[in-house]
Amino acid sequence: MDLGSNITLKSDGNYVLRGNIMGSGTALTGTQANRKGFAEASCGPFGFCIVSIMLSDTENYDRNKKSLQKFMDDVDFFEPNSKKPYEDFNWVDFLKDKQLVNYTYMTGASKKNELRFCPDGNFETYIKQTGFLKEQNRKYMGTKKGTWTVIGTGPSAKLVLSFEKIGNLEVVLEMQEERVSLNGERYFISANPKCK
Repeated sequence: MDLGSNITLKSDGNYVLRGNIMGSGTALTGTQANRKGFAEASCGPFGFCIVSIMLSDTENYDRNKKSLQKFMDDVDFFEPNSKKPYEDFNWVDFLKDKQLVNYTYMTGASKKNELRFCPDGNFETYIKQTGFLKEQNRKYMGTKKGTWTVIGTGPSAKLVLSFEKIGNLEVVLEMQEERVSLNGERYFISANPKCK
């Protein structure tokens, strides 16, 4: 496979079968010849296949190869259908143990929103705004706690945050092309390190 810039990726000729998964070490030529690689391919029962390629420095090769194999072991093939993406999306399951983050920086102002969701229905927010944004939604500033619920499933639902001492806040959740937004603003997703 020609990767451009005079770099070529090809099998090292040592093929291995792991169940229904075929793998091979890979070799790079050209300016990246100091890298090792590994590729695996698996085909499902519905006429399509997946191929994963890992390139690594020599020192981390074995660890990265195991990660690729774990990824391939976890692949599930589903029969194609005409169902719309996120039609049955379960927001409660998705938000458990997650953190949603939005940082905005602009001339004269900044905004930092962090929402952390625990599986027991509790949440914690950290909101900081500076500059001309400082006076907006002051009652939500700082670290706040409460309980959370979601009304609805699918690509759009309503998130109800019940803040201690403040009351409820309803937010529109949307999932589109693997992007989450709250009231139309993009949020990034990570694991929530704060749930016990």
